Amino acid sequence: MSLKGSKTEENLKEAFAGESQANRRYLYFDILKRLVIQQLVSQSVKQKQILSLQFKVKHMSTQICIQEWQKQPETKALMK
Repeated sequence: MSLKGSKTEENLKEAFAGESQANRRYLYFDILKRLVIQQLVSQSVKQKQILSLQFKVKHMSTQICIQEWQKQPETKALMK
């Protein structure tokens, strides 16, 4: 029995084409999802670095203020 030219052959071709298109769509969205996740991770790493730098700057400025305050003659007298 030959399938050539039959309705079954036509149905099989349509089904294969539909599955192939669906597979491509799934692949495309999987790649897109990975790229979005990668960008979100990159942004969060950058945000963490920025927050870390801001904390260091605030901490350093506080230390500098304390050091300057401790250098004042009035402060030295209070600390004795």
